[in-house]
Amino acid sequence: MNHQKLRVTIVGTGNNVGISRAHLMGYRYCPDDVEIVGVYDLNMDAARAWKQEFGLSEAVCFGSFDQALAHSDAMSICTPNFTHVDMICQCLQHDVHVLCEKPLSNTMDELQKLKPILKTTKAKGMINLNYRRMPALRYLQRFAAQGGI
Repeated sequence: MNHQKLRVTIVGTGNNVGISRAHLMGYRYCPDDVEIVGVYDLNMDAARAWKQEFGLSEAVCFGSFDQALAHSDAMSICTPNFTHVDMICQCLQHDVHVLCEKPLSNTMDELQKLKPILKTTKAKGMINLNYRRMPALRYLQRFAAQGGI
């Protein structure tokens, strides 16, 4: 059986609270299935610094979102909330899978843009909620299950 790795680009590395880092750590749990091929951020210096900080020597710092789309099977959207829907739409229109950080959108009206695209795309999409895997929350879950709360 021929097993091909999923080529992933992480979008948004700069002024966030570490969400892109959380996405990267998740992908690193799956080295046989995922390859981080790229990093994209509007601030190219931030993208380069992030790539270096996390030892992604093989990844490309893409100069545009379109360039990233053309070289990825999936994208992790870790950008400010108001950018999510437009980026998701572009991913799905190019049949690129997308993992988007929460919230998916700031408004219900904005979400309506996704409806027609979801009927034609072959790509899959998912909203990330990574808090459930944080060590502190896993500890609390075990603590509660043992009657501690």
